[in-house]
Amino acid sequence: MDKLIGKIKCAYVGMGGYQNSEIGVSFVLCGSNETWGVNDFRGYWSDAPSSNSRWKNEDRIKYLGGVFLYINEILTLSKKTSVNDLAGTPVEVYFDENRRLVSWRVLTEAI
Repeated sequence: MDKLIGKIKCAYVGMGGYQNSEIGVSFVLCGSNETWGVNDFRGYWSDAPSSNSRWKNEDRIKYLGGVFLYINEILTLSKKTSVNDLAGTPVEVYFDENRRLVSWRVLTEAI
Protein backbone atom coordinates (compact mmCIF):
# COMPACT_ATOMS: atom_id res chain seq x y z
CA MET A 1 0.00 0.00 0.00
CA ASP A 2 1.28 3.49 -0.89
CA LYS A 3 1.01 6.39 1.53
CA LEU A 4 1.15 9.90 0.04
CA ILE A 5 0.96 13.32 1.64
CA GLY A 6 -1.33 15.83 0.00
CA LYS A 7 -4.08 18.33 0.72
CA ILE A 8 -7.77 18.82 0.32
CA LYS A 9 -8.09 20.78 -2.91
CA CYS A 10 -11.78 21.44 -2.33
CA ALA A 11 -14.78 19.99 -0.55
CA TYR A 12 -18.48 20.50 -1.12
CA VAL A 13 -21.88 19.21 -0.08
CA GLY A 14 -24.21 18.44 -2.97
CA MET A 15 -25.06 15.92 -5.63
CA GLY A 16 -22.57 13.23 -6.62
CA GLY A 17 -21.96 9.52 -6.42
CA TYR A 18 -23.56 7.11 -8.87
CA GLN A 19 -24.74 9.15 -11.88
CA ASN A 20 -25.07 12.21 -9.59
CA SER A 21 -28.14 10.56 -8.03
CA GLU A 22 -26.85 10.79 -4.46
CA ILE A 23 -26.51 13.68 -2.04
CA GLY A 24 -23.51 13.90 0.25
CA VAL A 25 -20.05 15.34 0.65
CA SER A 26 -17.25 15.25 -1.89
CA PHE A 27 -13.55 15.71 -1.13
CA VAL A 28 -11.06 16.36 -3.91
CA LEU A 29 -7.61 15.33 -2.66
CA CYS A 30 -4.38 16.11 -4.48
CA GLY A 31 -0.62 16.06 -4.10
CA SER A 32 1.71 19.03 -4.10
CA ASN A 33 1.68 20.74 -7.48
CA GLU A 34 -1.35 18.53 -8.20
CA THR A 35 0.89 15.64 -9.32
CA TRP A 36 -1.94 13.26 -8.40
CA GLY A 37 -5.59 13.63 -7.49
CA VAL A 38 -8.55 11.60 -6.34
CA ASN A 39 -12.15 12.24 -5.32
CA ASP A 40 -13.82 10.72 -2.27
CA PHE A 41 -17.62 10.94 -2.09
CA ARG A 42 -19.76 9.94 0.89
CA GLY A 43 -23.50 10.03 0.34
CA TYR A 44 -26.77 8.24 -0.23
CA TRP A 45 -29.66 8.29 -2.70
CA SER A 46 -31.26 11.72 -2.99
CA ASP A 47 -34.69 10.50 -4.15
CA ALA A 48 -37.19 8.82 -1.89
CA PRO A 49 -37.39 5.04 -2.32
CA SER A 50 -39.88 3.66 -4.80
CA SER A 51 -42.28 0.86 -3.92
CA ASN A 52 -39.81 -1.57 -5.58
CA SER A 53 -36.76 -0.40 -3.62
CA ARG A 54 -34.99 -2.72 -1.24
CA TRP A 55 -34.24 0.21 1.05
CA LYS A 56 -36.50 2.45 3.09
CA ASN A 57 -36.52 6.16 3.81
CA GLU A 58 -35.32 5.31 7.33
CA ASP A 59 -32.19 3.78 5.77
CA ARG A 60 -31.53 7.02 3.89
CA ILE A 61 -31.99 9.13 7.01
CA LYS A 62 -29.68 6.85 9.02
CA TYR A 63 -26.93 6.82 6.37
CA LEU A 64 -27.09 10.57 5.70
CA GLY A 65 -26.90 11.15 9.45
CA GLY A 66 -23.66 9.17 9.39
CA VAL A 67 -22.39 11.31 6.50
CA PHE A 68 -22.96 14.46 8.52
CA LEU A 69 -21.26 12.94 11.58
CA TYR A 70 -18.28 12.22 9.27
CA ILE A 71 -18.31 15.85 8.08
CA ASN A 72 -18.33 16.94 11.73
CA GLU A 73 -15.32 14.72 12.45
CA ILE A 74 -13.33 16.14 9.51
CA LEU A 75 -14.20 19.72 10.48
CA THR A 76 -13.24 19.09 14.11
CA LEU A 77 -9.89 17.50 13.20
CA SER A 78 -9.18 20.32 10.74
CA LYS A 79 -10.25 23.03 13.20
CA LYS A 80 -12.62 24.44 10.57
CA THR A 81 -16.30 25.38 10.70
CA SER A 82 -17.34 24.87 7.06
CA VAL A 83 -16.52 22.39 4.31
CA ASN A 84 -15.76 25.44 2.15
CA ASP A 85 -12.83 26.21 4.47
CA LEU A 86 -11.22 22.75 4.11
CA ALA A 87 -9.21 23.68 0.99
CA GLY A 88 -5.51 23.41 1.78
CA THR A 89 -5.96 21.08 4.76
CA PRO A 90 -3.06 18.57 4.82
CA VAL A 91 -4.00 14.91 4.45
CA GLU A 92 -2.37 11.48 4.40
CA VAL A 93 -3.79 9.33 1.60
CA TYR A 94 -3.49 5.55 1.19
CA PHE A 95 -3.71 3.82 -2.20
CA ASP A 96 -3.70 0.10 -3.00
CA GLU A 97 -1.28 -1.51 -5.49
CA ASN A 98 -3.60 -0.49 -8.36
CA ARG A 99 -3.53 3.17 -7.22
CA ARG A 100 -7.14 3.03 -5.98
CA LEU A 101 -8.03 5.09 -2.93
CA VAL A 102 -8.18 2.97 0.22
CA SER A 103 -8.50 5.65 2.89
CA TRP A 104 -7.32 9.08 3.96
CA ARG A 105 -7.07 11.12 7.09
CA VAL A 106 -6.51 14.72 8.13
CA LEU A 107 -2.84 15.16 8.93
CA THR A 108 -3.48 16.64 12.39
CA GLU A 109 0.24 16.75 13.13
CA ALA A 110 0.60 19.50 10.50
CA ILE A 111 -2.29 21.66 11.74
